[in-house]
Amino acid sequence: HKIFGSKKTKHRENLKIAGEILRRNKIDFFLSEGTALGAIREGDIIDGDGDKDIDIDIKYLDQFKSLVKFFEQNEFKLVRYWLDTPLNSDKKVNLITFHRDLHYVDFQFSGKGLYCIAVTDNPPRLCDEFLHLKEPHQIKEIEGIKYKVPSNKYLELLYGKDWNIPKKDFKPKHLKRD
Repeated sequence: HKIFGSKKTKHRENLKIAGEILRRNKIDFFLSEGTALGAIREGDIIDGDGDKDIDIDIKYLDQFKSLVKFFEQNEFKLVRYWLDTPLNSDKKVNLITFHRDLHYVDFQFSGKGLYCIAVTDNPPRLCDEFLHLKEPHQIKEIEGIKYKVPSNKYLELLYGKDWNIPKKDFKPKHLKRD
C-alpha cells in the first residue's frame, strides 16, 4: 500500500479527522504522550513520532465504541481493541488503536482504578497516581486547530525535568509496541 505525502502530513490529517469525529460526538479528549509533547513544545508533530496519542476519560468508552463506523467511513482501520485487557498479569488497560494509511492513532481510556499505558513501569501504575498531573489542561494548536493538552507536570512525569529540550533519536521508555 503506497503512502502519499509526508509522515507529518498524514499524522496531522489523522489527528484532525479523529478530533473532528470526537468533537462532533461531544467526547472530551486531550492529546497525550508524544503528541502532547509536540503540540506544547513545537506546535506540531514531532519528527519520528510513530503514532498519535489521544486520552479519553473512561466514562466515554461506550459512546466511543459506537463511533467505530465513523472512523471506518474515514478510511481508518481498527487494529487493536484492548478493553479491560491484561497488561502484565492482572493489570488492565483500555486502549483502542486505528490506523489510516499505516499511520496509527491510539485512544487510551483512563480513569480511577485503571492502569495507564503511558507509564509502563514494572509493575504498571494506576492512573490514579497521576491523573491530577494532567490538570490544568492547556490549549495548543497544530496547524491552526486547537487541542487540549495536559499540564507540563504530566510531561515531566513521562519525559523528565528536561522534557522541553528536544533530544536527537530520543525513544521514551514508556513507548512499547506490540
